[in-house]
Amino acid sequence: MRLIIVFFTALILYKCGNKPVDRNAFKSEMEDREVMRVTQGQINGYAFKKGKMVLDSLQKSNIPFGDTQFSSIPFKLWLEKEMNFKINQLIKQQIDTNSKLYIVYQAYQYNMSNNIANEDNLQKIGEDKLIITRPIIENIGNKPTLKGLIVVEMPKKELIKKMTIKDLKE
Repeated sequence: MRLIIVFFTALILYKCGNKPVDRNAFKSEMEDREVMRVTQGQINGYAFKKGKMVLDSLQKSNIPFGDTQFSSIPFKLWLEKEMNFKINQLIKQQIDTNSKLYIVYQAYQYNMSNNIANEDNLQKIGEDKLIITRPIIENIGNKPTLKGLIVVEMPKKELIKKMTIKDLKE
């Protein structure tokens, strides 16, 4: 009987390969699954970081403003499907004059007329959305002109779902 027990124990150890478990990888995985409480500031920081990454990636695609190919960029389509982001290129006439986006557009225009640098801008729209905008500036002659905006609309719920402990520590 003892011989059978020893045999099966040796067989199990042999089949398992006696490989050590990577405890750091396991710990990291469990930290990412931890329930966390996030503040509005942390959500805004994460949204700005992700939005800036999206805008940079779209800019690297080198598709001219207003080109119809913009709507079929694979990265854009993936973001719209997986993250529920809405990404648009807008000209002034497409922006509702009673919206926060119009105020942002006017701020970019003011900055340009006063030689102030235009940066990406994060805004809260209602209770459940954040938008990040980037101006599209084109030099006509020697004068820079605001041609439009790229707008990435991000649902707050999707951002929170994708956040990890690592994102909060950064």
